[in-house]
Amino acid sequence: MKGPAQDSSSLQSAFDEAIAELPQTLFAGLLKRKLEAAGVKAKPALVRRLTEHAFAGGADGVEWPGLPANVVIEFTQEDFDELDRAVDDLTQNELPRIVHDAVSKGGVLTYKGLKRNWPAQYAWEQEQHSGFRERLEQRWGKALRALRMLVTISRDIGGEFRAKLAAATAHHDRLRNGVLLRLHARATQVTDEIVVLLENGYADGALARWRTLHEIEVVATLIAEHGDPLAERYVAHEVIEEAKMTELAKETAEELGYKPPSKRDLERASTNVVAAVEKYGVGFDRDYGWAIGQVTPSNSFKDLAKAAKRSRLRAHYKLASNNVHAGVRGISHRLGSMGTQTLLAGASNAGLDEAGQNAAISLAVINQLLVVDTRRPTEFVGTLDDTLQLKVLSEMMDDAIRCFVRAGRKLAREEAEIARAKHATEKR
Repeated sequence: MKGPAQDSSSLQSAFDEAIAELPQTLFAGLLKRKLEAAGVKAKPALVRRLTEHAFAGGADGVEWPGLPANVVIEFTQEDFDELDRAVDDLTQNELPRIVHDAVSKGGVLTYKGLKRNWPAQYAWEQEQHSGFRERLEQRWGKALRALRMLVTISRDIGGEFRAKLAAATAHHDRLRNGVLLRLHARATQVTDEIVVLLENGYADGALARWRTLHEIEVVATLIAEHGDPLAERYVAHEVIEEAKMTELAKETAEELGYKPPSKRDLERASTNVVAAVEKYGVGFDRDYGWAIGQVTPSNSFKDLAKAAKRSRLRAHYKLASNNVHAGVRGISHRLGSMGTQTLLAGASNAGLDEAGQNAAISLAVINQLLVVDTRRPTEFVGTLDDTLQLKVLSEMMDDAIRCFVRAGRKLAREEAEIARAKHATEKR
């Protein structure tokens, strides 16, 4: 909005002018008192004229209608000392209070003005964003449609799997399938969030959300492969995470002004951790402790991804992590700026291909885990309809990847042509 910048700038200018005129203002007050002591009516115009004359270095007299010619105003050293003391007193004592009051009142008035003007400003912004989205859809529409369709079929697959799970009577793999269903639901929601970010021009945010989707993919792959025993450990690990949150709540409650966890809550959390470690082994109380000793020797996500055979995506995962953390790479490399030094503080129609492709692949993999038992790759959980859904899913994934790649390459060519034309113009 232009309003706040202009208001703050004019306020600062007025303040600077008032500070600069402070000596003249105090001098004018002293001059007024001396004129009145000399029997001269100290009209504001006269005081202003004499003050300007004095500060301009005038040494001769000043003629003024009605002013006696023989009036002499003298300033002693004591007068100048008084002025100095007045300036010091004002700047050290009164000025801070004056500034505080002015800023407080000015802030309230400015905010009221912004609120009053906001409906028109917001309508303008919505109009601009609507146009932006239309242009983005023209460039990336085919790819986004394919990804949206993937989300829709994912919901269908999840709904059908849930119905089958509810109707199943066998206890074998029930915990595994229940965990997979919940991971699948979360993955579908996260992909939907990625779509929203992409269609609004936030490629870096979308890639950050893909990071979460990739983690779900890795965990789901391991649960699907190792079945109920690992699924049980995964679910049981919630008491470890809950205990850590309880301890954090205790440490930060006073500073935040919250009510701390009760002694009973802390004791229960501690007891649950001890019981879980006794049951599942040393290391269970660490991050990813549910996987330690079962599928990975440590609690690093790198080892987890390796166990799930997803290590090839380490570079993509690191790139996505830059958009989650506050490292320097997160401000020096932005997908939406296409490698330029542009300070991107909003939406952009560039860079959507990276997150779009990754999301399509990850969501397709997670859906396959519901339909295909990875321990028996040739056997399907369901019917011929499931096989058909997988084929449709594969076609959608491939189509989404192709469309994102094509749109990204086309944009890169256009940007390169613009850069060449600009360079040629600058050389002339």
